[in-house]
Amino acid sequence: MKKVIGTVTIGQSPRTDVIPDIATILGPDVEILEAGALDGLSREEIGAFAPAKGDYVLVTRLSDGSSVQVAEQHITPRIFEKITTHFREGIPVVLLLCTGEFP
Repeated sequence: MKKVIGTVTIGQSPRTDVIPDIATILGPDVEILEAGALDGLSREEIGAFAPAKGDYVLVTRLSDGSSVQVAEQHITPRIFEKITTHFREGIPVVLLLCTGEFP
């Protein structure tokens, strides 16, 4: 039986630049389910997460490979929503894919 882990990126999934390496490390007996805090949002909607002066800035990738800047304070609720969804779906381990610091 395969083990399952979830991943949450602060941008959009799938993260074809990262997940294959993680899958190789974890091996074939681990299934990885991806979610992104910006999944399903248009560029216009993503604009609402743009940082203002003084915001802690995070840079992330969108599904088309482009980069976008978001403010930590704006994106954090969506990140926690995606993590919570994984846990509610019975996924016991969730990796947050981000180089920034979170509370």
